[in-house]
Amino acid sequence: MTKVPGPDVTVGKRWARKTDARDAERRQAAQQGQELTTRFLVRWDSLTASIDATYRLVCEGVLYEVVATKEACGRRIGIEITAMARPDVRP
Repeated sequence: MTKVPGPDVTVGKRWARKTDARDAERRQAAQQGQELTTRFLVRWDSLTASIDATYRLVCEGVLYEVVATKEACGRRIGIEITAMARPDVRP
């Protein structure tokens, strides 16, 4: 989904490997007053390559705000998406 004026719109669905932050990362985030982050690894394609911080993701009924993206596993192989859960908001 993307943040634009008007209602949210689904722009695509992809399989992703979801990895929650490790315990050490959780403690560090809590100490700094930050929310827990999750990383999603998806295959590179024209849609996943265009994902940026204006997008939101839905996984297992939880809404995630995209924080950052970067190429993973080499050039044009994968995209790693770092996102924060928004448990107070339902998709």
